[in-house]
Amino acid sequence: MGATAWELWQAAAVDPNPRQDAPRRGLRCFMKRSVGGAGLVALVVLQVALVPGAVAAQRARAETPSPLAPLLAAALGGGTDAEVDAAIDALRVRADERATAALVSLTRHRRIGARRRAYLALASLRGLEARAAVSSGLSDTDPGIRGLCARALGDMSAHEALPRLFLALERGVHDATRSIGALASEAELARYHAQLERAPLGAMLDGYARIVRRPDLSWELKQDVLHRLFEVSGLEVRSFLVQWHRELPATAPAALRSDLERSIRRIPLRPRERPAAPITPGSTPAASSRVAP
Repeated sequence: MGATAWELWQAAAVDPNPRQDAPRRGLRCFMKRSVGGAGLVALVVLQVALVPGAVAAQRARAETPSPLAPLLAAALGGGTDAEVDAAIDALRVRADERATAALVSLTRHRRIGARRRAYLALASLRGLEARAAVSSGLSDTDPGIRGLCARALGDMSAHEALPRLFLALERGVHDATRSIGALASEAELARYHAQLERAPLGAMLDGYARIVRRPDLSWELKQDVLHRLFEVSGLEVRSFLVQWHRELPATAPAALRSDLERSIRRIPLRPRERPAAPITPGSTPAASSRVAP
């Protein structure tokens, strides 16, 4: 029994009140020397002695105002622009889910800068309400905010926002490619492939970079991505394929590795130049479109 009491004492929480140190040290020494039921009695006495201090400390913490309250008051209080922005930035650093409702209301602020900060703060959260608010930011009047929200939804793992992300991409929010590439399932990626000849190639490659790195997607799908990109070709695609080949894991199929190497070799480093049309005797060169001085 004495050994068990000693083990319980070693595992007991230490009271933060320094005034308890002296009796604690005395009781610990007594317990080390005690055997049998005496050690258990000492443990009970110690726990009884610490309960009032623990209760008082807990009551003091409950009565202390939360540091979140002044930040919310500053963000919503209608102070100067600098004060509001500083408060929103502080809320983003805290990443406290309890600030979600206030941040959602700030996404309707008259200033673009305040709205942008509010969306950034919401993007640091992971709750359903925060994800829904960032998804609604895809319809903001400012294109910079639309792009910010499109990028953030992938980092927030907001799978429920995929329909809005596809719609945003089709309406010109090209930053949505990154989140679509991170979130879409194999069946949903058919809608993404349809944008390959419509959206800017660089934006589409951002999405494909996330697709080919995802371990949850099949090698067959990644082989299909390779064939689609080879049809587009060009230096941008070649650089993408070189980077993909460099990062290809050892578990990748040999057929995919070979196709990548073959595709890289077949895409020229320089654009092919069309040979000039030969000039036959008696023919006149085409008139220049440049205006003579």
